[in-house]
Amino acid sequence: MKQIEIHIEELVLHGFPPQEKYRIGEALQAALHNHFEEKGLPPVLSSGGYIPVIDSGTFDMHSTEQPRGKAENIAATVYKGFSNEG
Repeated sequence: MKQIEIHIEELVLHGFPPQEKYRIGEALQAALHNHFEEKGLPPVLSSGGYIPVIDSGTFDMHSTEQPRGKAENIAATVYKGFSNEG
């Protein structure tokens, strides 16, 4: 199994309560890990690609959704952003 390291310097999320930022961040890390394990490495990253910015666009979320659910939606959008960079 190929090991990769992804460093996200800044994740900009508008409309989220500040007190949720660490819980969303931790849940996002786990969710991204799951996406890479289940779906594999996007081609742009297979050769050690560097992506300075990923604009994953926008998505709607319910304000009552728990941080884990929010992180799952964010992870899917970020993974799709990696896939679109190839």
